[in-house]
Amino acid sequence: MIASFMLYALCVGVLCAAAAWLGDGALAMLGRQRRMAWLLGMFASVAIPLVSLLPAEPAIQASAAGSGGATPAGGAAAAPAYFVMNVLPEVPRFQALEILLGFAWVLLTLLVVGSYVAGALRLKHGARNWSSAQGTGGELWVSEDIGPAVYGFLRPRIVVPRWLMVSPRATQQLVLEHEWQHVAARDHLLVAMGLALVALFPWNPALLWQLRRLRFSLEVDCDARVLARGADPADYGETLLTVSQKSRCMPANSVALIERPTQLERRIHIMTRTTPRFAAWIAVASLALAATCVFAATTVKSPPVAPDAPLKPTPSGGDAMKLGMRFEKMLTDRYPGLLEQDRAGSAIVVVLLNEDWSVARSAVVNSDEKMENVQLTEGVFGVIGLAQGDVPYVGAMGMQSPTDPLHRLLIAYTERTTPGKRFVSSITPDTRAVDRELFQRYFPVAARDGVPAGQSPWILLDRTGHVLRRGVEAVNPRSWNQALEARFPGIRTEGITVTAVTNDAEEPVLDAAGKELQLHSVWLAPDSAPPAN
Repeated sequence: MIASFMLYALCVGVLCAAAAWLGDGALAMLGRQRRMAWLLGMFASVAIPLVSLLPAEPAIQASAAGSGGATPAGGAAAAPAYFVMNVLPEVPRFQALEILLGFAWVLLTLLVVGSYVAGALRLKHGARNWSSAQGTGGELWVSEDIGPAVYGFLRPRIVVPRWLMVSPRATQQLVLEHEWQHVAARDHLLVAMGLALVALFPWNPALLWQLRRLRFSLEVDCDARVLARGADPADYGETLLTVSQKSRCMPANSVALIERPTQLERRIHIMTRTTPRFAAWIAVASLALAATCVFAATTVKSPPVAPDAPLKPTPSGGDAMKLGMRFEKMLTDRYPGLLEQDRAGSAIVVVLLNEDWSVARSAVVNSDEKMENVQLTEGVFGVIGLAQGDVPYVGAMGMQSPTDPLHRLLIAYTERTTPGKRFVSSITPDTRAVDRELFQRYFPVAARDGVPAGQSPWILLDRTGHVLRRGVEAVNPRSWNQALEARFPGIRTEGITVTAVTNDAEEPVLDAAGKELQLHSVWLAPDSAPPAN
């Protein structure tokens, strides 16, 4: 989750940085202030990834009808016994890397915020030795060597070094005019916003680069405002050079006149260059490209919102193996030779299981259908004296001969229920907590507003328990495997479980008709391709 989100945010940040760079160039061509291009680019670099984390109700998937092989349906998966099992191992999730990245993210954010706070405390401590003076435009703070700069976000102050107070009056006026322009334009607040955005994603180099460009554009815009008020470009450029030679840099949480020599050269070049021909057309083209970059940033595929959803255990895992071995012993003890008999149709062994997995009752019925076409219902348990209302679910397991795979039979099983007591399977894993989290995570609207009468939530999972598709609609558990195989051509399913959805108090969740809501979980077969659409 964290690694994929960071990569996604980096891609978005690069596209937003490109858009900001193009917007900066377009505004420069039009003679406009350039700083907002970079602030908007930084905001988009953070906002777009964060918005992608907001949950959304998944749409019900649909596709053209197709046909797939039939799968016996019931309350547990159809799984071949006699150790003919195909269970894929769980895909590694790099949990150690996720934890490390999360820790590094938090640590970087704390370090960045800590550096801001440390810089502010150093300035506050140094301010005790500052003296006040009256300069052009208002009160100043005079330090030994800090400045010229605007210090403070809530109550901005202009800090100048002592050497400036003995400089020529023309130099003082140009320097102070520059700083007062910063205050008037509230550039200190824009710097604060940029620093806050970087603190959210301190590992994003595209965001750090945009902050650097934002600070540079603040100075360029301020230069333009000073020149617009009548300052001579040559005198102003000379003043910039003088300040650069005599002053030192300020902490990150300030707006300073001081720049590195390369940046200073660029500022002087920007002040003295002329507007090129076709500037308006170049600006329009740049803005169009910037809009394209922003659109591309919004259409970059974000990582799954819920990759940390619990993995639902497949019904053909260790419990299925244990159950298959129990059925093997039952066939050997109660129905020797039944599996090796030749028959035109299919043999079905109907079994009622106790809580300890022992066989309470069993009987054999024959079907004229091939095993692949047998549709099991609650009525099949009438042969062992169970009414349909006493059958909590219909489980199915295929058995085949270890010597001749063509000799097969089907075992239909269910468990004993206790009158007046809520049924909880002792054979299939207790997935109530997992089902509750899956329902709340993947069906947030249904969890909040309820499910219409006659409809149920369903999920399609791979063999590791990851949700691939989901929806809310009318579901027939006896044919839902075939329905999904028709909906997503090319897949093969193996097994379906129908489990009750409960709330945080472990009480049943009801649909609009007052019936207990059921979650239908269908698994892909071990050798099945994932759905293509």
